[in-house]
Amino acid sequence: CIKNLIKEIKRAKGLPDKVFWNKENMSLKKFKFDYSKNENKQIYEILEYYHRYGFAIVSKLKPEDGEIINFAKKIGYIRETNFGKLFNVKSQKQPNDLAYTSIELESHTDNPYRKPVPSIQFLFCIHNSCQGGDSTIVDGFKVAEDLKNENLNAFNTLTNTLINFKFKDKDAILEKTGKIIKLSERGELKQIKYSNRLDFVFYQEPKKLDEFYAAKRIMHQMINSSKYLFKFRLEPGDLIIMNNYRTLHGRTSYNTAEGNRWLQGLYIDHDSAESKFKLLSEEI
Repeated sequence: CIKNLIKEIKRAKGLPDKVFWNKENMSLKKFKFDYSKNENKQIYEILEYYHRYGFAIVSKLKPEDGEIINFAKKIGYIRETNFGKLFNVKSQKQPNDLAYTSIELESHTDNPYRKPVPSIQFLFCIHNSCQGGDSTIVDGFKVAEDLKNENLNAFNTLTNTLINFKFKDKDAILEKTGKIIKLSERGELKQIKYSNRLDFVFYQEPKKLDEFYAAKRIMHQMINSSKYLFKFRLEPGDLIIMNNYRTLHGRTSYNTAEGNRWLQGLYIDHDSAESKFKLLSEEI
């Protein structure tokens, strides 16, 4: 019958086609989660959007400590790190990461020093009454695509230069070598790894180093420019799900003297979200 044929077409196709975007062709869409309605249908719609655009925002969740875990388990298994099963994003007196301060965070990907790098990040807002503290997100694949079209030399430099990413605190020393723009064997965009405060370039001839830093400056300007940077505010009960291999995220600075800002975060892996989407595609 027609219904079974549609299911088979969806199954054969696998994941939705990616849609690259910049600020001009992106608008704020929030999926209002309703605990009383069909959960699978809502999760399917969220994951369909996520796989197309590299992120999705869910609203109307319970703004409670640990609710992020309850929701993440609806999609996949949580990946625990040295930060724990979840981490609290609050300003701290002696932080081991800039995320735990109130200063501005420019566009970056998370944990490029891990083996493997966490695939999907969840960030959940419990409180956000401070002045400032708006969230930002950028489609790194769109930036890379435009960079390739506009400055092929810079693109080739960033796809060929090896970087060492490193994190160190009193409990862990984590290192991984990689490239800022990683391509698949077929030359397709596969992963963006970008974190200004965690990278180190291996020694090369001065000319090669000059070429690398020039290319990196171009990309840095692009991922923090008004053309690509999409800014929005997470309200209590809002959750953003981000593809950490594709999108870069950040935030504006905020004032801790007035109000309170408390977010929680965690990671899951690509295969969890892909598997869930494919299963729901057969069901819905």
